[in-house]
Amino acid sequence: MKRAGGFQEATLRFGADADIGRIRNWKDFLAADATSTAKEAADYAQESITRWEKHRAIGRVATGPDDFSSLILAKPDEDIALLLVVEADWWQANDLFGFAYLRRTWTGSLYMEYLAKHPMTTYSDPPDLKVSGLIEAVLVGLASLIDSIREDHRPAWVWWESTKGSAKVYEKFFAPTIPNDLVIVSAKELVLSCIS
Repeated sequence: MKRAGGFQEATLRFGADADIGRIRNWKDFLAADATSTAKEAADYAQESITRWEKHRAIGRVATGPDDFSSLILAKPDEDIALLLVVEADWWQANDLFGFAYLRRTWTGSLYMEYLAKHPMTTYSDPPDLKVSGLIEAVLVGLASLIDSIREDHRPAWVWWESTKGSAKVYEKFFAPTIPNDLVIVSAKELVLSCIS
């Protein structure tokens, strides 16, 4: 992650119920003059919580690669929710820097429904709150995750929508797609582009 002109280490891992609690309060960080990006991040957090709780109620959330494979074996044609979380020692204590909410669809594809960084990162004061690189970190982490999944359970496709701002970042990894608000890549291409 890039912060205050230098690079800082961050960790991406599978999320769990406790992490849902950590993004639940993101709306509390919205100032009266919050940017649209900050509001969007808080909204994405709330939407992800709602979806996670829905999938948790029916036992369809994966909190690790083994859990993911077990859920596929049990009911291969049903959706599975997973949360990837980004945390860092240099970020606010007990809070996540960012997250990606994904769903394995009935076809076996991975759909990244939401990707957001903490609303505080959109403010310009103090300057050390300005952090970039979440998209890149999540793509590399997602590629590593796919690479760690049992081969017969790996998704063939990964897809998500991009925003105007994020489309440029995705183009660094993949050839632009038309329209560029929708990114569809083979899981193999994702792995080759991000960790090879």
